[in-house]
Amino acid sequence: MKGLIFELSIPKYVLAKGIGGMYPKLHYGRGSCLSLRELASPTLPGPDWVRLRPLAVNPLLPCRLRGIQPPCKPCASGQENGCENTAEGCLAPGQMLGFQKDLPGGMSTEMVAHPSQLHPLPQGVGDKAGVLVGAAGLLERVDWTTVWRNELTLLGAYVYGPERFRDGRKHTFDLVLELLARREGPDPSMLVTTHTFPLARYQEAIEANLARGRHQSVKTVFDLRENP
Repeated sequence: MKGLIFELSIPKYVLAKGIGGMYPKLHYGRGSCLSLRELASPTLPGPDWVRLRPLAVNPLLPCRLRGIQPPCKPCASGQENGCENTAEGCLAPGQMLGFQKDLPGGMSTEMVAHPSQLHPLPQGVGDKAGVLVGAAGLLERVDWTTVWRNELTLLGAYVYGPERFRDGRKHTFDLVLELLARREGPDPSMLVTTHTFPLARYQEAIEANLARGRHQSVKTVFDLRENP
């Protein structure tokens, strides 16, 4: 499989931090800590874990996936996005897939996940719309005038979890996929997903995110279906 790897090198990191503002490719170009490599397929952590087909994947690695009992207070209350044991248990340290050494994230041609992390795309929700699930935020009927006029500070929760919406309670992923399947509002894939790249062109993808005005980019994604 192919995957993007960040391999920490203190000299490269210090150089990028020092003059990376003038030379952005020090962060992601040849000679940086980031590279595209041929890798061995990831090992399944246990018999319940699976290799993936087109799905939305909740990347969090909370207590229950780390084999930790009893779970921490946030996990016990269903707020796994606030897990306090992200460096403990049977998995390597890291809050989510792609941010720890054993379980690669979506910037690779293969990844593994636990079935409880999987959210199948409903009929009618294509790949371009599906990639928006992880970026979704749910704010309905907010009067922003009151916010700026009174110089208020908005506080939110990190990543994903249970949501209260329209008198119901669902996980962020299930709720957003349901709304996408209903086609409520304009097609978000036409408004948000503006650029797609094969994995081999990852440097161009990064540049499109760094210079959004020049590239007219909003959300960029990797298309791994053909010629990754």
